[in-house]
Amino acid sequence: MDGLSSGSSLTPDQAVTLGLLNNPDFQAALGDLGISQADIVKAGELTNPSLGLLLPHNTSALEFTAKLPVEALWLRPRRIKAARLDADAVALKLTQGGVDLARDVKLACHAVELARTKRARAKESATIFQQISDLAGAQFRAGETGELEASQATADALVARQEELRLQYEYDLAMQHLRGLLGLSASKENITLKPLPSPRLKAPAPVSRLVEEALINRPDVRAAEMAVEAAAAKAKLAPAEMVALSAGLKTTEGAGTQASFDATLPVLNQNQGGRAVANAQLEKAVRMLNAARNHAATEVRRAHLQVKAAQNVMAGWTRIMPELDNSLKLAMRSVELGNSPQLATLDSARRVADARSKYAESEAKLRDAWAELDRAGGRVR
Repeated sequence: MDGLSSGSSLTPDQAVTLGLLNNPDFQAALGDLGISQADIVKAGELTNPSLGLLLPHNTSALEFTAKLPVEALWLRPRRIKAARLDADAVALKLTQGGVDLARDVKLACHAVELARTKRARAKESATIFQQISDLAGAQFRAGETGELEASQATADALVARQEELRLQYEYDLAMQHLRGLLGLSASKENITLKPLPSPRLKAPAPVSRLVEEALINRPDVRAAEMAVEAAAAKAKLAPAEMVALSAGLKTTEGAGTQASFDATLPVLNQNQGGRAVANAQLEKAVRMLNAARNHAATEVRRAHLQVKAAQNVMAGWTRIMPELDNSLKLAMRSVELGNSPQLATLDSARRVADARSKYAESEAKLRDAWAELDRAGGRVR
């Protein structure tokens, strides 16, 4: 596992690196690189010369012939160029696959952090509800509160403990999803995730600049551009493939050696099918390039809006949480002094528990939004 041992605690960047090295699906896709390189070798291959032998019979003399296809010599550089452009497009598509995988790993890390945070907050809430339940029980036994208040406090404490248990399962599921992306589902290695830093609060760059950068930097857009170049090269090559030329030598016993040339006459077939296919592929490549650019711009604009919205939501909860925490402290203090009913404290505790969960979710959504914006711009960070 690239120097990692059982019990290692990963940062998101380390998790991304491990995913790129170990994810089975991504590693399988890398096989396309070898295939594209083999296509370059194949494009550079020359047709083997043909040899002929005419055995002497009656009045015929012994005759040798050797022919070499000539058109392959001048078509070869153009075929290699087209194959290399195809290989470059494949490499860029795989790069985009790596960017997508990095995004998926980061989202999985965010899900683990969210589940872990909600579990910790649920544990804190369960402790608070248990304290309220204990206080309500003591007050009920002392005749200071009714049975209803005590029963509700006990029920809320039990619900809080059950929620803590549920969130433990949620954490385990999120961690298993992360392990799958890292290629560790079948491994016995115990991997944990280090606590994540707070999400970025700095406003994103202007969307117009991000769109411009994405159209330049995104691997899938560049792959589509390479595909257009490769299709254009093949479209130019197709007309030249309608003529086949070969040069040869003919040696006859007693008559010496003679040079010969053979050429196919493009009378019945001018490679119309091959030319039509090449032109159609070029047209399709151009349309796919336009689609790739449109997708890139759309994804950047959408992710940009998601970041801004998530920042606003998190800013709101940042202002709300201190007030709710203070309200709960005041409510519990008031109940202890006998100035407020028990139900008021339970209501405050429920609001705080719900707010803490939503605050953790707002952090996770902001992290997710930044990950989507990074991916939309073709960045791995």
